[in-house]
Amino acid sequence: MKLRDKFYMQDRERWMREAELNLDAGVPQWTRVSSRFYNEMLEVLPPAIHNRNGFVMPEPLRHNDEGKAIVMIFRQSQGPMGRSEMRYGTLAEAREILGPDGFGSL
Repeated sequence: MKLRDKFYMQDRERWMREAELNLDAGVPQWTRVSSRFYNEMLEVLPPAIHNRNGFVMPEPLRHNDEGKAIVMIFRQSQGPMGRSEMRYGTLAEAREILGPDGFGSL
């Protein structure tokens, strides 16, 4: 494994851990991620919701106390200083964040 890939894997784990800690603390805070990670997650499985604002990974991390799936929500801002971010949340939260023009099966 190349050193660059090793650092990427460490960053990837740190981003997911940070987002999960925010979820557990009840803080719906976004975690900045690389565009490489954003694109990698977009290509893993067909998104549950996908539009120009971002997408939702359909595989849940877990379920909350109400039995609702907790999924990864990604968004990407456009422009020269565009950023990729992720957080965990429910599908209802994802629809609210990404807007009504998403598509998907969930």
